[in-house]
Amino acid sequence: MKKTYRYRAYPSQSQKSALNRQMYLSKQIYNLLLEQSQKHFKETGKTFTKYDMNKWITKLKKKNPEFNELYSQVCQNIADRVSKAYQNFFRRIKERKHGKKIKLGFPRFKSYISSLTYPQSGFKPEKKKVFISKIGRINFVNHRDMEGKIKTMAIKQTKSQEWYITFSVENEETPLFSNNKPQVGIDLGLKEYATMSDGTKIPNPRISNKSIDKLKMIQRRLSNKNKG
Repeated sequence: MKKTYRYRAYPSQSQKSALNRQMYLSKQIYNLLLEQSQKHFKETGKTFTKYDMNKWITKLKKKNPEFNELYSQVCQNIADRVSKAYQNFFRRIKERKHGKKIKLGFPRFKSYISSLTYPQSGFKPEKKKVFISKIGRINFVNHRDMEGKIKTMAIKQTKSQEWYITFSVENEETPLFSNNKPQVGIDLGLKEYATMSDGTKIPNPRISNKSIDKLKMIQRRLSNKNKG
């Protein structure tokens, strides 16, 4: 089960500048990937896969060293975003062919990106700070402890210029009831009321003829009362 923890963050002025710079570079890579995907599809009739995108980003970094300011996992996440945008676009095309009235929503170029996502690595939460690769240690308000294994971290700037850090955490689902004892199967029968898979037998609580006669007598009395 996945759970999200969101904390208010307070980066320093220099950290804000570095974050905004990286968001700008992220936007550049996103738009370049989108452009390359369109070009690739026109030339080959095939989609530009996420694997192709990551290879292309590696070449881009060699030609343009400024993109090395971005952590590698952040770049992979950008490729993942572009790939998902195209997957959703082609899914909508299929749905429209099957009669569903929806807008196709062709993937658009972005004018800005306001968050950086770190899947798997590139960050390390501490008590009141979180270390982010190529940024440093950022203060955040740790108002609640996280439970589970941290999968991803994202840092975002809102329109009101506030900063937030979000952790995606995965927890193992706890069974509703468990006494840590071996399970036992039950077989109901006529001779024995129940026989457990561990060999335990529960005798059949047979009703004696005397008890049956008594029940019949009570039923007759009730029947006579209803008639009268």
